[in-house]
Amino acid sequence: MPTSEAATAALERLLLSSITPALAAETEGITPIGERINACIERVKVDASEGAALVAECAPHGRVMVAQAQKTLANLEALAVMQAFFDEHKDDFDFR
Repeated sequence: MPTSEAATAALERLLLSSITPALAAETEGITPIGERINACIERVKVDASEGAALVAECAPHGRVMVAQAQKTLANLEALAVMQAFFDEHKDDFDFR
């Protein structure tokens, strides 16, 4: 039967598969997992803004940056929903 720790570890594994190694290192010390997810969301929003600025300057890699940031942001927002649901309902689960 899954434990609360296993659920948190699963969220962390999904988080790490959704972000770059640099972002993983940058947010490594942030706990709990919800705060780390939110920190990643904020950082990816900055990356998206930088990409948009590059698009405005007609830099060729700006569109790729924006597209990658949008994909990462969608994944992180989905993780944030899962994490919030878990936090709200963890007392409803029978973790042993």
